Amino acid sequence: MSDTSKWLTITQFADQLGLSRYTVVNLVKTKKLQVFNISPGAKRPTYRLPPKQLNVALELMQSTVFPEVTQGGVDEGSRTPEAAVRNE
Repeated sequence: MSDTSKWLTITQFADQLGLSRYTVVNLVKTKKLQVFNISPGAKRPTYRLPPKQLNVALELMQSTVFPEVTQGGVDEGSRTPEAAVRNE
């Protein structure tokens, strides 16, 4: 496994994407995102998401929020997929 010090908590992950924590939890529960328990011996698990899962979430967001853009259709009135990502 890679260096877990750079992995994100569920809240940090949600903040990066401008989503609620509960949305990310639901994506994990439906197995669309991978989450790892980095403290398997602890009574309370410590869940982290690797940074590469950000790309997975972005692709998922773009394909569900902007299907006409990602599937090659042209809708002149639609927003661009880049609008779905918060720039900070």
